Amino acid sequence: MSDQLPPPEPSSPQPPPFQEKPAPVYPAAWKTAGIGALIFIVSAALCFANPVFFLFGFIGAFVSLFIKGYRPIFLGYILCMGLVLLVLTVVCFINPPDFK
Repeated sequence: MSDQLPPPEPSSPQPPPFQEKPAPVYPAAWKTAGIGALIFIVSAALCFANPVFFLFGFIGAFVSLFIKGYRPIFLGYILCMGLVLLVLTVVCFINPPDFK
């Protein structure tokens, strides 16, 4: 009986070390936001020919809000519109038009 070893003592399981998960990066979201900006640029350029094109672009971006994977298109559209309006406002204040 001297050949038998005593049973091992039960040990508590060690929890895994705490690892912080990195923030998720969505490269596809930036690409789809770029599509939204492109939609704004094209519809604004075509607006000089016919204002209906601007409405088509806005409707297309608005519809993308209701499709889960394509929501950044609307974000890109609105961000590009805001940037253009900001630049136009700054340009108008720097160089105001003369209405003489």
